[in-house]
Amino acid sequence: MDGIDPTVVGQTGTLFRYGLSGRESVHIVRRLIHERNLVAMDLVEINEDFRKDEPKRLSYRGEEELKEVTQTVGMGIDLMSSLFNRYLEL
Repeated sequence: MDGIDPTVVGQTGTLFRYGLSGRESVHIVRRLIHERNLVAMDLVEINEDFRKDEPKRLSYRGEEELKEVTQTVGMGIDLMSSLFNRYLEL
């Protein structure tokens, strides 16, 4: 999460200006899965206490709308769902 641009994920402990976009991040995870080079994934550094004014977005499971979450939490959901070859609406 720390390598993703703070305009996409602002609720992390270490912000990395000019980092990866959300699409690039999901693409990297999917590529590693496709090439069978992903052994483990540890998703940490999401803290909703940072940047409480971060914009919200809807999270989905397939076509089903789940709830409104911050962009950072939504990106975490997208990265984890990409492990299972499932797309979530951005």
